Amino acid sequence: MWAWCGEPGITLQDGYGQSEMLPVCIKTKGNRKLDSIGVAIHGVEIKNADDGEILARCCGTATGYHQTPEKSTETFETDGWVHAGDRGRIDEDGFVYPNGRVKEIFKIRINGSDQRLYLVASKEKNDGYQASL
Repeated sequence: MWAWCGEPGITLQDGYGQSEMLPVCIKTKGNRKLDSIGVAIHGVEIKNADDGEILARCCGTATGYHQTPEKSTETFETDGWVHAGDRGRIDEDGFVYPNGRVKEIFKIRINGSDQRLYLVASKEKNDGYQASL
């Protein structure tokens, strides 16, 4: 995709973040590596937890979830680090490479009913995740 878009002069920028904080990483023309989501933007710190989960900290971070202290404690550390829920690695140049989820189950609401969505990495193809209810 990057090669194709670069030919006609289209500039693509990839971003990585979550609703709990401002954008965390960005990949721009001239500052990218294959399979990476980019490097931390100015003012953002990124590191790995012991289990490989991506953690980020910046001034634009939420302080917790409304009226759900248990979930807040799981996601937000007291020193400002936020658990992204993604596993990944960070190379020597600071480029981040997500490679899975910490939990492969998401709760979603369909027609007023809570359902669990299971994400399963495809081992036969390198095409990301498959979802099933």
